[in-house]
Parts: sequence; C-alpha cells; structure tokens
Amino acid sequence: MDAQCSNPQCHYSESGKCIEGYEDVSHCESFNAEFDPADNIEETALSELAKEPTSSRELLGKEKLSPEWVDTLLKQRKGVVVACIGPAAIGKTTLMACIFEQLSLSAIEQWNFAGSKTLAPFERLRHSARITSKRTTPSTDRTLTSEGLGFFHLAFHHQQQGKRKDLYFADRPGEDFTFAANNSEAAQGLIEVKRADIVLLLINGELLSNPQLRHAEKQRVRTLTSVLKQDGILFPSQNIFLICTKYDQVVKSQTETSCMSDIADIAEHVTRVLEPNRPVNQQCVAACPESLDYSQAGEGVSAIVKTILEIDDVLVCGHENGNRSYPSHRTFTNAELWS
Repeated sequence: MDAQCSNPQCHYSESGKCIEGYEDVSHCESFNAEFDPADNIEETALSELAKEPTSSRELLGKEKLSPEWVDTLLKQRKGVVVACIGPAAIGKTTLMACIFEQLSLSAIEQWNFAGSKTLAPFERLRHSARITSKRTTPSTDRTLTSEGLGFFHLAFHHQQQGKRKDLYFADRPGEDFTFAANNSEAAQGLIEVKRADIVLLLINGELLSNPQLRHAEKQRVRTLTSVLKQDGILFPSQNIFLICTKYDQVVKSQTETSCMSDIADIAEHVTRVLEPNRPVNQQCVAACPESLDYSQAGEGVSAIVKTILEIDDVLVCGHENGNRSYPSHRTFTNAELWS
C-alpha cells in the first residue's frame, strides 16, 4: 500500500508542502504512516454512529462535538478531555476562542496546529471576537442554555519530538454550574467534569479586584468545589488548574497582590478538599482584554496550553503505575475514574 499523508488537513500531494513544516517528509509521522481508509477517523466515526437514528447524527466539523462523537473518536486515537468550570460570562468560551486564534497565528512553544474537527465552530467564535479586532469592548458569543454540552477539538504536533496530542475542550452554559452548586441531581449531569483528565476551575479576576465582590467570588469557587467533590464529580486523580480570567481588570485596578493572595487561598481550599495527586496549577489570563494598556491580548493563554500539553500521558489518565492503557474505554456514561 502506498505511503501518503494521513492528515486530512495536509495537501502535500498537491502543494508539495508538509503541514508540519518538514522539508524531508520521510521524518513526518503522518506522512510516513501507511494510509488505509479504514484508519480514517472521520469515516470510522461515521460508521460507528450510523446505527443511531438519523436525528442524532452530526456532520463532523460543522458543529461542536457531542459526547457520543468524542467517545467514538477517543476509541480511534488517544486524547485529553478538558473540562472548563465557571458561571456565565466568566470567559470559558472566550478562552477557547483565544487558544484557537493564537494557534492559528503561530506555534505555541514548539506545538503546531495539526487539525481540528470543529473548525466551523471555532471560526464562528473567531468572527465574533478576534483578539486582533479593534472593538472598544471585546465580546464573544456566550454559550446559550439551549445549546447544552458540546466539545471543541484541537490537534497539536510537536516540532522536535514528532508526537501528536488531541485536546477536547468541553463547553456548556455557565448556568448549569450555578445550578449544580445547589442541586445534586444537576451536578450528576456534569458528565464531562466526571470524565475529564484536566479540570479548569475559572475564577473571575474582575470580581476579585472589586473589594465589595471579592469575598463572594472566593466563596463561590470554594462552595462549588466542595459540592462537586461531595457528589463524586471531582476526583484526586484529575489534574486541577485554577485559572484567573480577566486579569487585565486586576492590573487596571492595581490589585495584583491581593488577587494573587486570594487565588492562593482558593488553591489551599481546593487542595484540602480534593486532596489531588498533584499540586493545583495556578495561572492568570487576559484572553480578550478591554484595553491593551493593561494587558497583551491573549496574555497567559499559551502558558496554559503548554502546561496541558506537557503533562505526561500517564498523569493525564490519572493512573500513575503505568499498568493501564490510555483511557479509550472511559466513556461519558462510564467515566471509570480512579480515586
């Protein structure tokens, strides 16, 4: 069987240029692989889901992925599920839009863009809030309550090591998390959090910078963390990130010292409640600042992505003795997490 590029985003046979940047394509992992149509993820996913009612099928690439699609894709190629936790307007969708924008402009450290199965949804986000726009007040279309749970997909390729990583970012309305903080049944519906390899707990930096609102914001994160732990949604085996969004507002208000102290206090609470296997990662971002006077566009975003990508596969799946294969059989209906 002829060797050709198995990456559907690469058009080497037409342009003579490798999407991964290799001058000698014999070094490219995708090109060097023996191509078989049966190995094509999209085709396999379609055949896997063909048994379902027509109304439940989706055209891969045009919309965000459903949990069923992600389950199918993970059976074909290992990947990392990232859950973003936070109320409405905290910046979950904006963070994802910024990650895609930065990756489309240049490599993140030595990680190149290697494709996406949600290009159209990403482009819609980019259209509504490009970080290079000249809007006086940046805006990203928020996830509506009616949209429910969906996933954005990004594939990365490391220039030096030649390895690939696929990330699946969960996106759901922030109102679901607010409701879950006071309702155990609603908390059980957060299937992406229970299944997640990496959990991003978002903190609103704009609220932390406000003396009248900072204590309420700290308590919100503490309460939600405790509830999700009690309801069996968060686990010690997961990689936990505390992400302070809207950091440009913190800089604008000159409250960096107090905000960093607040974040450290929250991290201490999260560590005490979850007893995670690894230290809680603390980062600050200004994905789409109102003004470049206080922060660069996308500040801190690349650092988050780099940290996620460089977490060992064994640590991602939450099982450190190496006796278990990558979690391809952990589905959203059978998370099979380890405490």
